[in-house]
Amino acid sequence: MGSLLSSSPRTIKRFVNTYRLLNVTLKQAGLDDTDLLPRDSEIRMLLLAVLVDMPALSRRLQAALRGPRAANLALISLIELMDATKNDPDAQNADAVAEWATVSRWLKERGKHWSTMPASRVSEWLDPVGRYTFNLRRATPNNAGPPRSVEGSTLTSRS
Repeated sequence: MGSLLSSSPRTIKRFVNTYRLLNVTLKQAGLDDTDLLPRDSEIRMLLLAVLVDMPALSRRLQAALRGPRAANLALISLIELMDATKNDPDAQNADAVAEWATVSRWLKERGKHWSTMPASRVSEWLDPVGRYTFNLRRATPNNAGPPRSVEGSTLTSRS
């Protein structure tokens, strides 16, 4: 994740501390990684890196994962979804374009499991990971996806 995060010690510390807090909460709720590649923990790290250190891309990613294409997230890769949003208002921001270029290159460098990863794998972690950051835009009831929940857990999606 180092190549996705800025070299600011404050940003790196925020990322590490937030990730540790998130993992403790998930472990207490009994949520473990699936056997799929990339691992859920790796997807959470990617998403957290974007939410913590890439605010323009964070807004673009959230809009894409909750937008009109959200019904088909299992059918398209994250790269295809984000590339399809090039003309959306959130995609016009020069910072978002540069940040997406960095993340897209990072995904492709990691091989097929990352470059073909369905967008739904990222979407399911958006609220649980975003809850620990300041960059999460809450979903409205009309476009909120199904929450990932564990009975009795505090990890259910809040609108």
